[in-house]
Amino acid sequence: MTGRPDSTETWSGNARFVAAAGGAAIGLGSLWRLPLLAADHGGSAFLAVYLLALLLLGLPLLIAEWLPARRTRLPLLQAYPLLVREAQAAPAWRLLPWLVLAACLLLLGQLALVGGWSLAYLASSAYGAAGGPGPESPARVFAALARAPLPLLLWPALFLAVPLLVSARGLRRGLEPAALLALPLVALGLLWLLLGVAGGHGLAAGLGLLLGFDAGALGWRGVLAALAQAALTLLLAVGAMHAYAARLQPGAALPRLALGVLLLDSGLALLAAAALL
Repeated sequence: MTGRPDSTETWSGNARFVAAAGGAAIGLGSLWRLPLLAADHGGSAFLAVYLLALLLLGLPLLIAEWLPARRTRLPLLQAYPLLVREAQAAPAWRLLPWLVLAACLLLLGQLALVGGWSLAYLASSAYGAAGGPGPESPARVFAALARAPLPLLLWPALFLAVPLLVSARGLRRGLEPAALLALPLVALGLLWLLLGVAGGHGLAAGLGLLLGFDAGALGWRGVLAALAQAALTLLLAVGAMHAYAARLQPGAALPRLALGVLLLDSGLALLAAAALL
């Protein structure tokens, strides 16, 4: 094996790895897509299929994605050619990391666009709270962005600048501190939203949509949507989890770490669904 254990930074602890990987999984898909899917596909009927998919599909696939990363401790585009040579497999398998990279770029484009919209609305709301003309509705913010090409490009670029700057500082000085700061902030923000919904007497209606069991509204479309959401929320097959696991210590217990990521991801996702429905 020709990894680079001496020159590659590793995670300073398993808990920090779980916090970073779980924080990466708690993305925009969990915050805005999961509540809508649950409301459209039978509430807790959808959530039951989603959680089952996380356990039976997401957990083994996540471990399978981590295994070559931990073994080679190499970037995605270097790890798989090495494994193909060792296994004397068909050369066509060398195309796999490029397909993964293409999927990652497609997902990045979607997240950057939605993240840019979110930043634009956040800035509009903050401007109103600071004494400006007042927060605009999401529809008006979206319409303004659609009419102006420059802001439509500026906000996604700003959204991408933060992770780029964090990544440039490396693992110990960039990603680990950012994950330990961002994860509690996300949890506190969701709790604040949940308390605000409860104070506005909208919590009962939201929980009714979330916890109401309607198997008829689930259907095959709901089952397929739950499977897709389980893969999306864990960032499966897009290379991100490979990058995280490549910095693990050689003896790291992958099943325990994967279960920790799943529990963190599903807990915050359900909290987001309760707060946003």
